[in-house]
This record gives sequence, structure tokens and C-alpha cells, in this order.
Amino acid sequence: MNTQLPLLVKNNVSALYSLCDFMNSRGFWTAERDIRQDLSKSIYELFQLFAWSDGSLHNNEYQLLDAALEVDAHYGFHLKQLVEAGPLEEVTNPRVPGCLVSAALHDSVHETMFVHIIINHLENLALIIIMSDARLEAAEHEAFRNYFAELRMSYYSSPSPTA
Repeated sequence: MNTQLPLLVKNNVSALYSLCDFMNSRGFWTAERDIRQDLSKSIYELFQLFAWSDGSLHNNEYQLLDAALEVDAHYGFHLKQLVEAGPLEEVTNPRVPGCLVSAALHDSVHETMFVHIIINHLENLALIIIMSDARLEAAEHEAFRNYFAELRMSYYSSPSPTA
């Protein structure tokens, strides 16, 4: 595996946690649950959908998950807790991350584009996971396109993160 891929995972995961912390610090996260826990579930869903789609975690994919877990250790071990708990329910449609809803609220108030930044980091993470075996299968590409098209369409119609 390209040794840069784990570094890219770390950079994207770290940026996502930082963006969530920013949304929280600006008062756009109002849910009782931890924003980092919410983001960790979205990251885990990406791994589950794109790395475990063939039923097993290959060495390269494991190295990427390990890189994400290294970052998670600095943010409260939320991803580690999810991984240790086992697979989530089958992921087919994206669950809109609460941080994305918070970013949409921030964008509407401050005329910023944090939603696009967050989605780009999630897309980058998914592509790195998919490409860890150095090939892009047609089914993976279709799953990627469908997942993120649905995510882009759904975040505007999502309820407030207070739920």
C-alpha cells in the first residue's frame, strides 16, 4: 500500500473532528450527545460501507482504520468504542451527520461553505478507503456516487441536530 494513504486518512479525520469542534464552539451543535461521537459514527459507517463491503477487512483497509483510530485517540476514543462494539446496522443510505446539519445552519447564518468542506473530507476518506487495494471496482464507484449524491440531497431536509 502507498504509505501516504494512512497519512491522508489521518489528515481527513483530524480535519473532520476540528470542523465539528468549530461548529460546537460556535453554538451550532445543540444536541445532548457528543458531536465527536456523532462524527465517529459517520466515519465508522464509511469504513463499514466501503471497506467491509466484501465481508472482510483486508490488511490495507485495516491500516487505514488504524490510522483513523490514532486520530480518534486524541478526540475521546469514540471511533474505538464503535469498532469494539461490532458492526452497525447495514449501511445503505447515508445517515446525515449531525455536524453536517450544524454546518448547514452555520452556512445559512454566516454565508459560509462548511457543508461543502465537510462533505469533501467525507468523500476523500471514502475514496481513500476504496482505493486502498489499488483498484476501483464498478460496484464501489456506483456505491460511492449513490451514497454521496443521497447525502448531498438529504442534509438540507434533515431535522435539527437537537434530536
